[in-house]
Amino acid sequence: MTRTLFVADRVRTPGGQAGDSVLVEHGVIVSVGIGREMQRPGTAVVRFPGCEIVPGFRDAHLHPVGLAAVRTGLDLSDVTDFGDLTRRVRRWAARLAPNATVVGTGLDDEGMPEGRMPNRHDLDGMVSDRPIIVYRRCSHVASVNTAALERAGLDHSTMDPPGGSLDRTTGGIPTGVLMETAIELVTGPLGPGAPAPDGGRLAASINALTGVGITSVDAIVSTGSPMWCGSGDELALLLEAGPRLIPDVAVYVIADTPIELREAAAAIAGAGLEFGGWKGFADGSLGGHTALLRQPYSDRPGTRGLDRWAPSTMRTMAATALELGGNVAIHAIGDAAVVRAVDLAADLDADDGRFRIEHASVVDRPLIERMAEGGIVASVQPAFIASDAPFLHRRLGPDRTPHAYPFRSMIEAGVAVIAGSDAPIETPDPLAGMAAAMHRPGLGDDEALDREAALAIHSAHPGRPGDPADLAVITGNLDGGARVAATIVRGEVVQERRRGATSDS
Repeated sequence: MTRTLFVADRVRTPGGQAGDSVLVEHGVIVSVGIGREMQRPGTAVVRFPGCEIVPGFRDAHLHPVGLAAVRTGLDLSDVTDFGDLTRRVRRWAARLAPNATVVGTGLDDEGMPEGRMPNRHDLDGMVSDRPIIVYRRCSHVASVNTAALERAGLDHSTMDPPGGSLDRTTGGIPTGVLMETAIELVTGPLGPGAPAPDGGRLAASINALTGVGITSVDAIVSTGSPMWCGSGDELALLLEAGPRLIPDVAVYVIADTPIELREAAAAIAGAGLEFGGWKGFADGSLGGHTALLRQPYSDRPGTRGLDRWAPSTMRTMAATALELGGNVAIHAIGDAAVVRAVDLAADLDADDGRFRIEHASVVDRPLIERMAEGGIVASVQPAFIASDAPFLHRRLGPDRTPHAYPFRSMIEAGVAVIAGSDAPIETPDPLAGMAAAMHRPGLGDDEALDREAALAIHSAHPGRPGDPADLAVITGNLDGGARVAATIVRGEVVQERRRGATSDS
């Protein structure tokens, strides 16, 4: 069946309401309008009564291997205190083979009465006969026990790596709390002891995203040290999963050398996937006090964060990505890190929309204007608003908090804004992201987006004739309480959650 008319109560695009039907032929949108005016003999009709059709959603920043690993691993996101953490770690360790590494993710130290990450001694009291690594919810900070430090060979003589830090006692002994690139010192030695997802599980995890209306993914993978301990060879896993994937996937590669990036780009193309570009890091996270700020943190005056910027490497890798036809995607959350990314874009004369800043969480008006003038894309994560609101005022203080997540100011200034989840850091639910962008819980509505703007930054395309027939069918109100009833990819219904849809032939 090559010609199908999808009919609902209404069709909504980022430009507003556009009739009630979408006509699709050979996987492409032919027209959008009134169904009774477009119906022709031989056209199949699929009806979704009580629903609204919108363009399929795009998650512009997602870590697929990490998401697959976390979904089947030890989830610590709702731990209440160290006692609860102890019980969960011990139960999980009992399920594993002897000496297997315990990997836990999503720990929210802000939400626990202890108000800190556990140190090596805390974790030793939970399990001491095997390595443990527990990631903070941002994954830019992690804690390990003594067994993990010993397996990785870390002690008082270990130097902090560039862009990372080992927390230490006054005597210089590592406490087990690791930040940024220091985490990579343990993931290699501990990784073989942690079960990694296989290609089948990874494909299933990515395809499950269609259940929340996602039809397009910008997938971030590493060629070297995995982002999460036990994730294995991330690029190889994604390439293995490639032939089974339903959403369109553009692959952004974390690589350290031009040779690695070139080889990765060739392998991605050979697997039939799209090479998205290169992903680099300028700083860390606000929650972990590792995002790089121009002025010190209000609740930790002794630090401005951690600087992960390596000038020559960043320029070489960015230039290589552009030469390969890909994009540049720089993780920059704090304003000082964003300045460096903007400077690099100007240095490379990359003003054609192929230079992205991932997150751009703290930016004032002059910096927004520089981004707009430079043609820089802001790849933002609206779900961060709800997650960061409980501590954001403490981190930034009253003068800088208004500069956090200024999506409306970005759009009004002419910055191209796209949205993602950063899953597994946040749940990959575009409707939740839209709600956060519209309602900004805990931060006020000065920078709130209206429904059409929130839809636009989450959409895979504008929903016009000639666009791919990738659509989401929604029940409820996009302003709040909506859910995905069905997802259509290239003109075929790939997810159906709602009884009552009807087909005519």
